[in-house]
Amino acid sequence: MPITLPKACADILKKLNDAGYEAYIVGGCVRDALLGKTPGDWDICTSAQPEEMLTVFRGYRVIPTGIKHGTLTVLIRGTPFEVTSYRIDGEYKDHRRPEAVAYTRDLAEDLARRDFTVNAMAWHPQEGLIDLYGGRADLDRRLMRAVGDPLVRFEEDGLRLMRLVRFATVLSFDYEPATAAAAKASAHLLKYISKERVQVELNKILTAPYVAKGLLDLRDFGLLGEVVPYLCPAVGFDQKTSRHFLDVYEHTVLATGLIQPDLTLRLTMFLHDIGKPFTWTLGEGGEDAFPAHEVLGADLANQSLRRLKYDNATRREVVKLIAHHNDVLLPNRRLLRRRLRDLGGESLKRLIAVKVADIQAHDVKGDRSRVDALFREITDLVDDILASGEPYRIQDLALGGQDLLDLGIRGRAIGETLDRLLTLVVEDPSQNTREALLGHLSYL
Repeated sequence: MPITLPKACADILKKLNDAGYEAYIVGGCVRDALLGKTPGDWDICTSAQPEEMLTVFRGYRVIPTGIKHGTLTVLIRGTPFEVTSYRIDGEYKDHRRPEAVAYTRDLAEDLARRDFTVNAMAWHPQEGLIDLYGGRADLDRRLMRAVGDPLVRFEEDGLRLMRLVRFATVLSFDYEPATAAAAKASAHLLKYISKERVQVELNKILTAPYVAKGLLDLRDFGLLGEVVPYLCPAVGFDQKTSRHFLDVYEHTVLATGLIQPDLTLRLTMFLHDIGKPFTWTLGEGGEDAFPAHEVLGADLANQSLRRLKYDNATRREVVKLIAHHNDVLLPNRRLLRRRLRDLGGESLKRLIAVKVADIQAHDVKGDRSRVDALFREITDLVDDILASGEPYRIQDLALGGQDLLDLGIRGRAIGETLDRLLTLVVEDPSQNTREALLGHLSYL
């Protein structure tokens, strides 16, 4: 299958060839192009070594992004292309990166060090596909297979365990049996990988179209304990209630797949019931109960997201949504103004999406139209409240902090007074006039 290269990429290959060096596009861009997708990046490998590349691209803007490992970034008309020398990796002592690399002039030696067969193909406009490990056949079979001995591949770099699941999730591929067995046997190696790198791969799994597959594979390969340890008790934890038909983790997986692929929302669903196994009690009628699991769950989610080095904004929003995911939402203006006061407009709309996914994951055979209709009505009512300017924030009050200062109110009493006034007008927006609020001050 011919691959159409961007002109700048073709120019780089030609420039290296004209200087007497081999050059190919390689890795993920070849894989994606063979799958009929437009690659996001075009990576190039070459027999030229870094100093030789610098000579070839004299006059171009070249960034030595990874020159220690033989990689330069060449900018052609503002577009960056990574160009890497053929190399042989040295010994891996930290289960992540080789201690050193040695350059080679042999493409086969370079391809031999790569992780999976579908990522170990090269292509050249004149030579066509260079496929030494059956990557094309594995693409056709929709299989993830390690290059060479899978135990060695994972021992070299523990992050490949997460990459294996990520590629299978994004591509909806299965696993070659020996590769799957090696992944299970190597799960402990993930503990050597930085939490930032684990987070990057987890995010790609969570936002993939086939997210449920990825989350189940993390469980089945034994990787979940290295990613989110507090979720492990959810695996196999039955919920003996009339409202559930799956264990806690299976419900989590289903709910995560039922919400749109926004990272904040998917993280929320992934962690929303993390507190359940820790709050179990026997409820009325012999059914399982999980009192205030959202409170403990918010704390456990906060710890888990900190551990994985999520940014503060994402972490706080996910924790807030988990803390409120059991809140009652009904098409009632007063109730929804209260929720707007507690959450804000953007977060309340996210919470609505969370509630819908959670409820639908209770019973996939149920009548979803009723749930959809109810929450459409709630969403429309929230939109109407926002559009009509009904008060739910301190800044919506007809009386402000300066007014209270002018009345002699000082310090913490200003904030406390404004909070009480806000509670008043959330319950009855008609009270949000300067005169009415001043009249209420003597009773607060």
